[in-house]
Amino acid sequence: MKCKICKATAVVALRSHNAAFCPDCYLKFFARQVEKGIEGQKLFTRDERILVALSGGKDSLALMLELSRQGYDVTGLHIDLGMSAESVRAQVRVGDPVTFNAAFTELANGQVTCKSLDDRSCIAIMLRAAERLQRLACDADVYFVCSGQEEVGGRGAKTSAFAVAPDLAVVLDV
Repeated sequence: MKCKICKATAVVALRSHNAAFCPDCYLKFFARQVEKGIEGQKLFTRDERILVALSGGKDSLALMLELSRQGYDVTGLHIDLGMSAESVRAQVRVGDPVTFNAAFTELANGQVTCKSLDDRSCIAIMLRAAERLQRLACDADVYFVCSGQEEVGGRGAKTSAFAVAPDLAVVLDV
């Protein structure tokens, strides 16, 4: 089997491309495929930071390396579930949502962090607004809605908006 480009001995065969490559030509081919995929789909630019989820396998590691070689600001994230590979295969599916187990922690300069801090901050703001509205004479129905899934299309908020059908809506998200 010969390399499609240089005719040297091929070590990689790609049936999907009806091609075979020597090591050097394959690396060039792979780099070009990554570049074409990013540009063709307008996935991101070199000005953006990219987080690559690392499974520990060769595919995600190769992609992270190639993105770095192409000048992207790339960081890898490996999620250790603390389970055996067998348990992970049995219990976790591609696309399952994950979150960090982040307890409330005080940081430097009066900063804090915890799980869902963005949502909790918005709820605190809404509660404060409700307290202030109680003191006003207002001839209007006021609804406060706490919804989730804003990261995946705002499904909860859309449902509430259709149910309430407001004349005016104020949306909070951090």
